[in-house]
Amino acid sequence: MGFSQTELAAGITTQATISSLERNASVPSSDILMRITTRLGMKPTEVISGDSNVAIEQQLSEADRLSMNYQYEKLLEVLDDMENIAEPEQQAHYLFLKTNAQMWLTKNFDDAIFGYSRILQLPDTRMSIYSIAATCELGVCYINKNNDLEKAGYYFDQVETMMVQTDLDEYPFLALFLYANLSKYYSSDKKDDKVFKILDTAIKFAQKHHTTYFLDQYYYLYAAEIKNQAGKWTESASLYLLQAYTFAKFNSDDVTLSKAEGYLKEIDIDVSKLFKQDM
Repeated sequence: MGFSQTELAAGITTQATISSLERNASVPSSDILMRITTRLGMKPTEVISGDSNVAIEQQLSEADRLSMNYQYEKLLEVLDDMENIAEPEQQAHYLFLKTNAQMWLTKNFDDAIFGYSRILQLPDTRMSIYSIAATCELGVCYINKNNDLEKAGYYFDQVETMMVQTDLDEYPFLALFLYANLSKYYSSDKKDDKVFKILDTAIKFAQKHHTTYFLDQYYYLYAAEIKNQAGKWTESASLYLLQAYTFAKFNSDDVTLSKAEGYLKEIDIDVSKLFKQDM
């Protein structure tokens, strides 16, 4: 395809991982598989042939894509077709996607707490990215259930430590997902210095991986934090708010788009004059 192993790995994974995949010596995560095949302009089945683990990764990759776009009902349909998942990390991945989708569709946070706790009990996954994500979502559950910041903080503090001990470059989407939830928690807990530190790290991480995932949420929170500290919409806060609007429009994030647009109107910035709404 014209790529060296180093060129194919750049910004996605390591050269050693590419070498291992070419020898069918390992199965890539769904995130890496999706990014490699996109770079090659190929389908996953054209890159890796083989066993049931690869087929499962392909289904998980499709479920990940649906999760990224908040298409939870379709995601659950994909997961319903999956069976015989024996590999521990794939089990954790499957359970995380299923629990997360059901949580946001039903808003049943007690069931979600049980689901995420199951992931933490799986063998050989104590420091996997999905255990970190499950720990993070336990914090999210307690915030959404009864705004219990003390219980939420117990989990979010663990997440921050676990992230330092993990190679996040292997899972860029989940890493950015974790940064988004951490920054929101520390903002609600009025820990402004931690919020800015996490947001700066997250934005640099997104730039490193050439992705816009969650950038709208990062910039919106940055704007809100500056505004709250200053007690008004400063020029700096307004610029971050405008960036949030721009990326929310690009990412089709209707929630952030609506919030940003409302505040932009409040400070007399008419976005209709800056962007063509219909082409």
